[in-house]
Amino acid sequence: TNWIVPMLPNFGNQQEVKSSDYALDKSEKAFNVPEQASFVKLNSTESAYYIVDYSAGDLAKLIPQIENKTISSVDRLAIIRNCLLLSKAGKISTEVYLEILKFYENDDSYVVWSEIASGFSELLTAFSGTPNYSSLNKYRLQMFSQLISRDTLGFIEKKTEVLNNKSLRGLAYL
Repeated sequence: TNWIVPMLPNFGNQQEVKSSDYALDKSEKAFNVPEQASFVKLNSTESAYYIVDYSAGDLAKLIPQIENKTISSVDRLAIIRNCLLLSKAGKISTEVYLEILKFYENDDSYVVWSEIASGFSELLTAFSGTPNYSSLNKYRLQMFSQLISRDTLGFIEKKTEVLNNKSLRGLAYL
């Protein structure tokens, strides 16, 4: 059975896209990407149930969008989640997944960091008892210590602090 899968692209050019123009209704189908597209993020806002396996080049075009937070926190979360799932499936290496995490170091979204924490938890469980466990845990601690040491977060709660920061602090202590 072939299912119709909505590609739901974001081309980074603020142009409205008709989802009917980007529906995968066969085993394989070619789509036109507008020339002015600075990047392609499929399954924008994670409205469909599929994992996107970006080519290295397409993923590289998304990196600035992650770093600059020009795509939504849901889309940033989706990219890192898809990379973890692809790593677990053996489609990309764990090293690639961990390299991609570096581009999230300045992210300030609780949902994104919650996904990162969950990913580390899964990897630490998988690598438990292996020589790589210590290095992986060290990397996790480094990322979360950088998070907590930000001026906007810190160790002490501020009176006018938003819930997102309170939640981030709780994640960073784990």
